Amino acid sequence: MSLLQDKTIALGIGAGVAAYRACDLIRELDRQGVHRVLPLLGTGAEQFMAPLTLEALTGVPVWQSVLQTPLWHPEALKPLATPAHVLIAQQADALVILPATANLIAKLANGLADCPVSLAATTMTSKPIILMPAMNTRMWENPAVQRNLATLAAQPNLQIISPTEGLLSCGETGTGHLAPQAWLFQALYRALSPLVGKLKGQTWVVTAGGTQEPLDAVRVLTNRSSGQMGLAMADALDAAGATVTLITSQSPKPERFYTIQPYQTTHALEACLMPAFEASDGLVMAAAVADFRLSSAIEGKFKKQDRAQWDLSLTPTPDLLMACSAKKKPHQFIMGFAAETHSQLHENAAKKLAQKQLDALFANAIDVEGNGFEATNNAGLLLLKGKPVITLQQQPKAALAHQILQAIVETLPA
Repeated sequence: MSLLQDKTIALGIGAGVAAYRACDLIRELDRQGVHRVLPLLGTGAEQFMAPLTLEALTGVPVWQSVLQTPLWHPEALKPLATPAHVLIAQQADALVILPATANLIAKLANGLADCPVSLAATTMTSKPIILMPAMNTRMWENPAVQRNLATLAAQPNLQIISPTEGLLSCGETGTGHLAPQAWLFQALYRALSPLVGKLKGQTWVVTAGGTQEPLDAVRVLTNRSSGQMGLAMADALDAAGATVTLITSQSPKPERFYTIQPYQTTHALEACLMPAFEASDGLVMAAAVADFRLSSAIEGKFKKQDRAQWDLSLTPTPDLLMACSAKKKPHQFIMGFAAETHSQLHENAAKKLAQKQLDALFANAIDVEGNGFEATNNAGLLLLKGKPVITLQQQPKAALAHQILQAIVETLPA
């Protein structure tokens, strides 16, 4: 189950060119299990986003005027019905405003409520509000806009996802480009996670992906790890308030708020991991590290006609998880992952937990359909030192990561 499963998200759309991005967002919210999206249009936004398009995507009539009856709520047809802006605060789990224009930002900062978006925002005093500004660079850098943003940033329930540098609709390049959608979902996870704040003040390291050991200038010895499970664990830790460093071989690099360090070889992973682990409170070692590398990589490209002469002499790579366990401090927590076949899954996992002196280990059977490498879902056994084994059913890796972290948090000292 996704963190957004069965949630209701109010989506406020401002009068800006980036309004078209709302369509992709609605689709992704639906894929992540959101129950309802309540579309709200700011003043003039219907010029950029047709209400009929939003209604087709959400199945909900658009609230585009403060005087319009909110048809998506049948109670509104009754005498003395609850006003629409109050209903939104009662029903929505969060309000997302995309794009947050300079005009909408000014309204929110000064308590104006003359359109559905600004009116709804004034009632969301105890619910998360996420702003995704997008505008011309000159507007973004205007001192008045920055003052208004500073005022809003002081609200504890409000997050601002600053725009990035990129090509703007006017043809100029600069800061003002709408931030990646992945950043928005990370903000929603932070706001709606049941573990929010549980790991605040802690630093965690996560490794993800598979190592690539060079055979020659073009070939590598690698594995099928996609890095999705490690990325999901990093997202879950971030949502729980931890300061996260993700060390990953994924390409392209994931778009996230937290620190991401790339690697390819076991040696490069080791160089990033060891100092990061030294300063951390916890490690989630989800990377699939090669057990061997070529004793000496061939210079240049090995030619096909010489293949009969290619002797792949291999040498073991260092056991990075064991190395971290050997340096572990009393307050540190270490979790490993084990990709096994279904046969003797529990026995092999328990042996690895003990041999590598881990606090937790997740073992999944890669020969079960829909599980493991390259799959969007996973299932397996979670072993926590000194605790009963937990069986986790097949589900999206993002949801699985939150279940794993929930179990880990319950074992940590208060």
